[in-house]
Amino acid sequence: MMTEEQYLAERAIIDRAEAYRQRVAPKRNWISAGEAAHPDYAACDNAMRGRVEQYEILRDMPDRIVAYVGQDDRTITVWAGGVLGTAEPLFKTWRPSWDSELRRYYRACIGTRRYIGQSEGAGSYIRLHVVE
Repeated sequence: MMTEEQYLAERAIIDRAEAYRQRVAPKRNWISAGEAAHPDYAACDNAMRGRVEQYEILRDMPDRIVAYVGQDDRTITVWAGGVLGTAEPLFKTWRPSWDSELRRYYRACIGTRRYIGQSEGAGSYIRLHVVE
């Protein structure tokens, strides 16, 4: 887990990268390779974004979280792979469309809070909400 000082330093780098992206491509959701080579943007990578996201979720403990079910089907992670907590598959349910997987319900424990949510399983996103 990151310290607060590490978090603040990496958050500042991410904020600079986002500010640069907004300056050069305010109406695009992508940037060119030349634009990405700029020092403000190149200093930030997905691993850093994942660590900051993980820190912020564990610090703030939101009521709703969109995360990912780990490949082991027993962890909840951020996109970059940082573990947030544990998951327990409860049961399978309906198929939302003819070409999709069965949906699964999960119980998750992140920090001190308990969540429930649904996903298509290992490696897929999961929408979690707190269980009171």
